[in-house]
Amino acid sequence: MNLEKANIKYFETLKKSVLSEIEEKRKKDDLSQDKIELFKSKSKEIISRTLENYKTGLNSNPKIKWKEENVIQFPRYANKISRSSLLDEDIPNINFHEVIAEQLASGSIQAYFPFSFESNTSIRYLIKSTDINTAIKKLNVNSEDHTIILFSGYYDTKEILKESRMKNIVHLASSAPSVKNTVFILNKNDLPTIRFNELKEEELIEIDKSIGLYYSIKETENTNDFEPPAVHPRDISPIISLSLILNGTISWNKSAHVVRLDIESKHENKGIITPIESISAFSK
Repeated sequence: MNLEKANIKYFETLKKSVLSEIEEKRKKDDLSQDKIELFKSKSKEIISRTLENYKTGLNSNPKIKWKEENVIQFPRYANKISRSSLLDEDIPNINFHEVIAEQLASGSIQAYFPFSFESNTSIRYLIKSTDINTAIKKLNVNSEDHTIILFSGYYDTKEILKESRMKNIVHLASSAPSVKNTVFILNKNDLPTIRFNELKEEELIEIDKSIGLYYSIKETENTNDFEPPAVHPRDISPIISLSLILNGTISWNKSAHVVRLDIESKHENKGIITPIESISAFSK
């Protein structure tokens, strides 16, 4: 029995020693430049692709300047990951090079671009899906001057809009819960533009200045006091903060006239239906 206890104590001591050595090694080893480059290239690919998907919802003149503008800034995204994720010859962290860019694409671009339409709405109507095209006719808009933007439209909404006399119908994704299956109508000259600016912060490293994309890596401490003691090598890695910054703004003409058509939902109470006869002609 004493021998069994001695063996248990020996192996526990050995395990602590091995885990301690692994932790020290992970603290001292240099970060892998190959993995950092992979993170940079994948981040640029994901963000560039997402921005390209919204190109049809932007003003055709990206350099346009209005007398007065409403501006919305894209937020920064940071994530704490194990330092071992960026070390060579260590336990791999699947998709470490994609996850932050995917979060930035979904939580920033796909949320804030639709939100900018919501925040710049001039007038809102709540209608039945069967009344969409009737409402558009009441607005008295035309294909030459106006654009319809449908965010995360349902199948039946898309099919109904196909019967519209409007040619400029743009379908865009939205991760903003309040802007789903929602139609916006506005003059093409009032569509927003996205502008990217150079950042000059000491800790930031440029990925692609043309789309305002930067990143930073900060060594940090794992301050989570509720973490259980490490029992596996993958659980003892020091933590680093990996940030991805899209330094861009969504700019709107402050005098833009934007009509929002909310579609009645069986699953959500959106308010009182607007009588069709109350819908007035587009004022711009």
